[in-house]
Amino acid sequence: MVCVALASLMVACSAGVGSIPGVFTTGEIRIVGLEPDIRECIVYEGISLAVLGENFGPAEAWASGEHQVIFPPNPPGIVSDRVQLVGDTLYMLVPAGVASGTLIINAGAYGTAEVAIIVESVGSAGARRQMVGTLCVTNPPPP
Repeated sequence: MVCVALASLMVACSAGVGSIPGVFTTGEIRIVGLEPDIRECIVYEGISLAVLGENFGPAEAWASGEHQVIFPPNPPGIVSDRVQLVGDTLYMLVPAGVASGTLIINAGAYGTAEVAIIVESVGSAGARRQMVGTLCVTNPPPP
């Protein structure tokens, strides 16, 4: 595994087999796309994210909370209660209180995926300074 420190507050690791760069995976789970590409833009509360991949496990496990998306700060993390698996796409909303760090997708026996994210409040001075082209563009919510 190859890791690189980003701005002294996170570590981005190379992809697991079959996943895109910047996403580390274990087990059978594979990540083939991120919408928006959270590896390259600032995430904020309320944004809708879509993770395209394979081997996320059954939709029922996501609906029941058996499988989870955990946002930083880690530990303990903030479990998103707005997660839905539709086909090969996992939809989620970024909950309140998230921080920069590692987003963890825990698909139980199917494996995990981790990606470093940068989070700022939309109203923060930093986000206002960097707003042009750096904030993630919102997707439509899950179907």
